[in-house]
Amino acid sequence: MYVNNINNNKSVGTDCDNENSDQYYSISIPRIHHCETIKEWRDILSSDKSLHFIISRPWAQSNNRTKSGCIGKDYCIYENAPFTIDMWWSQTNQSVFGVVNLTVNCEGAPTFCHGAAIAAIFDEVLAIPPARLNIPAVTKSVTILYKRSIKIPNTIAFEVHLKSIKINSKGKREIESFGHLISFSENKYNSKITHATATGIWCESGIINSLIKANL
Repeated sequence: MYVNNINNNKSVGTDCDNENSDQYYSISIPRIHHCETIKEWRDILSSDKSLHFIISRPWAQSNNRTKSGCIGKDYCIYENAPFTIDMWWSQTNQSVFGVVNLTVNCEGAPTFCHGAAIAAIFDEVLAIPPARLNIPAVTKSVTILYKRSIKIPNTIAFEVHLKSIKINSKGKREIESFGHLISFSENKYNSKITHATATGIWCESGIINSLIKANL
């Protein structure tokens, strides 16, 4: 039973060899359509007063690690981590936008980002809508369509949108979000290249709720 159908927008194109799959969509910040560089993308996000800069994984931050019971290096937040993410949340549109800085520690094939790093990035950013809506949840599934390889080191852009919230057979909320990773073509004016798209489902969890109650 769906209790909230946020929007029906879907990623444009599913064929890796189809040029039309690079069509770009944004339902929240029209100015992004005119970006030609990653710098412009970031500047628009950082200057837009309707957006809120957010910090992911609060329990893994240095001032919370002891209280939250962390026992090792966080997979995404530590010195020499394979990537770092900067994110801005739109409460009005229930969407998150940002940039990902990919280091050489993401390497799979020589000079290219490993698909596992892309999967980890999606697992992080697709989780932001339920987190910002104060729904404690853990990953149930992330389905990824890899379209084009990413050279490293590199900085790429992303956007994620909340799609729906439903109640499963156990009475728990399940939150679905979708998004994509893009870069900016050096050969075409105002052209964005879609490197990967993904859909994720998060299930309401008592474990995460305990972290929230611990004021992390």
